[in-house]
Amino acid sequence: MPARVTPEVAAQIPAPFEPGIADWDADKALRANRDYYSASVKAELELSDSLDLISTTSYQDYKQNNFRDTDGSALDVFSVRQIGSVKSIFQELRLVGNLLDGRAEFTIGGSYARDKTEEANTAFVVRTSSARGFLPFGIQPFAASLASDQQKITTKAIFGSVEFELTDEVSVIGGVRYTKYRNEFSGCTIDVDGNLAAGLTIIQGVIKSRMPNPTPVIPIARGTCITLDAVTANPGVHFATLAQDNISWRTGVNFKPSPSTLIYLTASKGYKSGSFPNINATSSLALRPVSQESVLAFEGGVKADVIRSTHIEASAFYYDYTDKQLRGRIIDPGGVLGALEALVNVPQSRAWGIEASVVTRPVDGLSLRASGLYLDTEVTKDFLNFDPFGVAANFRGNSYPFSPRWSFQASADYETAVSSELNMFAGASISSQSSSTSAFGGAPLVAIAGYEIVGARFGVANPDQGWRATVWVKNLFDKYYWTDTFRQVDNLSRHVGMGRSAGIELSYAF
Repeated sequence: MPARVTPEVAAQIPAPFEPGIADWDADKALRANRDYYSASVKAELELSDSLDLISTTSYQDYKQNNFRDTDGSALDVFSVRQIGSVKSIFQELRLVGNLLDGRAEFTIGGSYARDKTEEANTAFVVRTSSARGFLPFGIQPFAASLASDQQKITTKAIFGSVEFELTDEVSVIGGVRYTKYRNEFSGCTIDVDGNLAAGLTIIQGVIKSRMPNPTPVIPIARGTCITLDAVTANPGVHFATLAQDNISWRTGVNFKPSPSTLIYLTASKGYKSGSFPNINATSSLALRPVSQESVLAFEGGVKADVIRSTHIEASAFYYDYTDKQLRGRIIDPGGVLGALEALVNVPQSRAWGIEASVVTRPVDGLSLRASGLYLDTEVTKDFLNFDPFGVAANFRGNSYPFSPRWSFQASADYETAVSSELNMFAGASISSQSSSTSAFGGAPLVAIAGYEIVGARFGVANPDQGWRATVWVKNLFDKYYWTDTFRQVDNLSRHVGMGRSAGIELSYAF
């Protein structure tokens, strides 16, 4: 715990390990207001018996105004007001056709997307040790900071794919896509009450005093950007552009020894575009973008119907990641600002696993389902960074956060007629996963314990009239579990799963 932590924060009593336990700052008006509008148009033109031109146009508009208290306590340690919007326009044209008497099906086309995002996140941190960082200089704790940015993203792509039947049982597939991406960013962290501005003015002076040719200190006014440029140390809005392109592809072979059996093998290369973070940044270094992430993937499996109305699916996969993106920290090379929060790239990592599922109906009215996944992940090259508590380490050999080794789901449902008009049904389900962690480093405080959740349902239905009435119970045994654990400045918080809950559901099929 930081030495300058407030007595109120230090005196907090950890919450008991019980479902439904939560706490928040009663002075804050928590809310989640979201508006989403979308429209799309699809038009098809038949150019010939074997060739169609398809146009897809869409527009999306999203706005939010949320206030969340995320520190898990009644103190004003860390709460966030999130105001933002996204506007997106998308247009795609593609030709779809077939050749060689339908044995070869192909698609060629192109797309254009334009996205504009705006985000303004105000973090309230008045009781944290971070807010007291400038007390030695006679500056009172700052109450909040505002991280604001705008991003204009343009994505252009051309693509093509083909599936060719070599024989009645064997077909091959192939596809390629070229994508060009450009993101224009502007943003900074803004002072709210003047105290943060005063503190960063002092920091600016310290940084400039270490420069070979120091320039005059620029006083930072209340309500303006406190983010210092990584080169000049001058405060202001940070402008940057990320422009990248890539070629993704996919190839594979399908083998159908019978109409109800498919054996497949695929290989592909895919990309996730780079991006800029929206974080509280004292230096423009923290706002630098992460590069695009790529994965080389191999997968093989089988899908088949077998005896007694049983369907099985099983597959094995291997993913080789380059520059996987995640939240981390970078070091200020000037040695003044220390470790800065940022988006970072993991140089090299991999994941492999085996998954299987089965659905069977051994007798009339009874349906059984089960699925499971074994997953093994690892950082395979040196990755020097920090754990959530500021401890520097090489995370080579670590598993990915939020990657339990085992996960399993199963359910059983039975429905039978009790009269000429009514059916009665009942069912139960279980889901489980092994332990994992929410961050690299394996610190016990960010561990996520494994858990099992059981649910049940019972009801009646009229199949002819199309209505169903269900009584359900989720988390039947009131299991205490959490899905995330994270550090919020001086507090450690958990997202706790819902305790036992019950309800009634009525449905009608038209």
